[in-house]
Amino acid sequence: IYTLPKSQSYGYGTVKIQTGAALNVCDCSENESGLITTCRGSYAIENSGTLNLYSGCVERSSDDSEAAVKVNTGAVFNMYGGKIGGNAKAILSNGTVNVFGGTVRAKRGAVQVEAGSEVTVSDNAALSVTGTGYSTIAIYGGAVNIRGGTVTNDSSAAVYVPSGESTLNISGGEISTAPSAKTDTIRLNSDSVEVTVTGGSITNGYASAATSESSIYGWAIGVYNVKSLTISGAPEINRIYL
Repeated sequence: IYTLPKSQSYGYGTVKIQTGAALNVCDCSENESGLITTCRGSYAIENSGTLNLYSGCVERSSDDSEAAVKVNTGAVFNMYGGKIGGNAKAILSNGTVNVFGGTVRAKRGAVQVEAGSEVTVSDNAALSVTGTGYSTIAIYGGAVNIRGGTVTNDSSAAVYVPSGESTLNISGGEISTAPSAKTDTIRLNSDSVEVTVTGGSITNGYASAATSESSIYGWAIGVYNVKSLTISGAPEINRIYL
């Protein structure tokens, strides 16, 4: 277990992976209690090379706008298992992120996607936010591909696109909000986002639980500003606002 001391000055993370370097994280302890964490300063892991997470936990305990894992431009992060969380964001991506498995859950969001980044969620990945009012995936640019796994939220949108030139491709997986969220499951509010939905399940829990049309506050897909929205194949979508 490695914890960055509180007295450490700002700007220095616990682990920093340089360009051209690679780090494999695997917790071999019986109860997988290993932890890479930071309580102030910078990120628990800042990646400019290649990071592969197989097991163990990475977190940022400070309640701020930073992240447990930062993926810089040109870097690659592959998550096969383990957990990422804490009181900040879990992942801040400016590079390539592939989440195949494991759990990503943090107070201020699971993944924030910036311009030039590509994030893919598939297989058994589980991304969520519980009770904090932050979106699970926030897209400010780049590309997001949801091919499997789950993306859930009980207090805000599961996927939110507020601005930026971006693409969102959904071909599988389960994306949902609980009735308590009272908002859209996927909320689109950028005139530069291109969205393609060919599969998967997109469910708004509040819409499903409502007793009448007038009492519904959320949509499975809420479109307020978009460059294009294409739906084909056989996705399961319980309510759309255009």
